[in-house]
Amino acid sequence: MREMVRTLGKRSGLKFNDYQLFDMLFSEYGGHPHLTRRACSVITDAIHASEQGVVPYPVTTSDVQRAFAAGGESSPSAIATQTLRAFSRWYPDEADRVAEVIETGVPYAERKAISHAVDFGICSEDGSLRMGALTRRG
Repeated sequence: MREMVRTLGKRSGLKFNDYQLFDMLFSEYGGHPHLTRRACSVITDAIHASEQGVVPYPVTTSDVQRAFAAGGESSPSAIATQTLRAFSRWYPDEADRVAEVIETGVPYAERKAISHAVDFGICSEDGSLRMGALTRRG
């Protein structure tokens, strides 16, 4: 994920200097490539809209947090919610277990019972929530 963000960011005029930024993106989107790229696009769009003019633009923690808070149907958080909805349609039994993890923050103890959620990147191998963006959904 780190290399993808650096490579695409460079082509978009973004520079990620701080490893904390990668950690934040991973924590929010669990390494999901589409969601991570979408967040970087939100950052790029905001920079171009503000006409900052600095290339490469050094991305800050505030920039990443604004991307997390972005709204609209093509926002990263909306896409994360759409991912969860698709998962819920395909794996309704697991979806109930994952909803419990999202609501309580308590990892699901039996990994086999949420194996598809792990494959989707929604949960980690230890049963904890991997895609933190799902806690932001309203």
